[in-house]
Amino acid sequence: MTKIKEGYKETEIGVIPIEWEVSELRDIGKVSMCKRIMKNETTDYGKIPFYKIGTFGKEADAYISEEVYKEYKNKYSFPKKGDILISASGTIGRLVVYNGEPAYFQDSNIVWIDNQEDKLLNSLLFYIYKTVKWHTDGNTIARLYNENLRRIKIPLPPLKEQEKIADILSTADEKIDAIASQIQKAETLKIGLLQKLLSEGIGHSEFKDSELGKIPESWKIDGLGKVANITKLAGYEFTEHFNYEAGGDIIALRALNVVNGKLNLDSIQRVSTTISNKLPRSKLYINDILMTYVGTLGEFAIIEENDKFHLAPNVAKITMNSQEVNISKYILYYLMSNNGQKQIKLLSTTTSQPAINMENIRKIKIPLPPLKEQKQIVDILSTADEKLEVLRAKKEKYEELKKGLLQKLLSGEVRV
Repeated sequence: MTKIKEGYKETEIGVIPIEWEVSELRDIGKVSMCKRIMKNETTDYGKIPFYKIGTFGKEADAYISEEVYKEYKNKYSFPKKGDILISASGTIGRLVVYNGEPAYFQDSNIVWIDNQEDKLLNSLLFYIYKTVKWHTDGNTIARLYNENLRRIKIPLPPLKEQEKIADILSTADEKIDAIASQIQKAETLKIGLLQKLLSEGIGHSEFKDSELGKIPESWKIDGLGKVANITKLAGYEFTEHFNYEAGGDIIALRALNVVNGKLNLDSIQRVSTTISNKLPRSKLYINDILMTYVGTLGEFAIIEENDKFHLAPNVAKITMNSQEVNISKYILYYLMSNNGQKQIKLLSTTTSQPAINMENIRKIKIPLPPLKEQKQIVDILSTADEKLEVLRAKKEKYEELKKGLLQKLLSGEVRV
């Protein structure tokens, strides 16, 4: 039996400090919700936003009149500023802190604990909710019933300690939000750079009209099929040879592995080296560009290692006719740009799902600067990407730090 550290006690929610209590949410305040709003009381435009479960935490798409808002707010349950609204249907446990501005919320689907903060501060309750394992009735559309919510057991530190814990976690959130804002600005900058560099280039004063709009006089335009070989895993290859093997040495890249210019290897399937060798035209090598062409259309990634990857169905391979690395990266950036994506959309077809065939991929028009300028453009955009990667890694680091703090502070493992 594990010995409990001095100053701590065993409870139904785990080991916590002796001074702390365990409480149910029913002891903190009653479960509350707004009065029901009927469909005929809503409009598509208006002054008072009405948040349904589908728009909770997003932009409202329905409104109610000021008269109904004032009447219902005064007569029936209504959140006070700082109360924490909880989604009780669909995705359970999404949280919004009510900011006090005029708004109304869908009854039963959006609820809150009417907390007077004499036992538990809302600023800490918000973080406690983040640790709750929400119990539902198990139906396809999940539902958090009031009784489920009332019975949730939570730790209850003294009020002064609650305030300190909430301050520490809020500071971590502020840091994460600040980095997220930097990421958003860096992404906006990169989009602007993509648009400018891939249409205006670097240092040009003379431009000409083209089928892609105005481009520098020294640039030319060619079809993707003229500068690259484009292929996929053929149907007969798939039916006669291709099959996934749990112990295979080669990763078979599916559409879900090709995301926003990079490989996502969170979920992978494998094939054997033997199978990969039988299908040489769909092997993947350094600087090959991957493109999704069915369903999720126009996602891209670039291969950075040899002898590790093979095409799976629904992903095409674009191999440059030149071995210049910057040509591949330049083409990748163009295909991911707004202009590249517009062409893909125009050349695609839709039956049961969006798709673009190999012939139409070859028709995509590419503006081609001289090789030296391609390299300059790639260098600028790569620097923007590197900055984004640093910021994303920094945000991930702080999120992990906050996750650890959340666990340690809300169990009393770390005292403040």
